[in-house]
Amino acid sequence: MSAFVSMAAEAWSDSLGILADYSCEFAMAW
Repeated sequence: MSAFVSMAAEAWSDSLGILADYSCEFAMAW
């Protein structure tokens, strides 16, 4: 169970990091 939770948390933080990258580039484009 804990392995699944850590895996989900890792995927969640990965997608958050990707979103942050996109918003950063979007803000720079402006």
